[in-house]
Amino acid sequence: MPKAVFTELEVKKDEENHDVETLGGKSFIGVEEVVIATLTHTGEAEAITLAKKLNCWVVLDESKARGIAMRERL
Repeated sequence: MPKAVFTELEVKKDEENHDVETLGGKSFIGVEEVVIATLTHTGEAEAITLAKKLNCWVVLDESKARGIAMRERL
């Protein structure tokens, strides 16, 4: 997962994000620094960039970011 997303989850500290934060510490989910051009919020932009790099799907909660991901066929 992009580092910006992990950082957002650390800040929120609510029950909804706890499971994802916990998964970030597991060996099968890595936290990776991503360099991006700003398209949307940093977390969403990094998630899109990382999905492109890893050639995988991405889950996004922001409509603008989802539109970008759909155009990128993610």
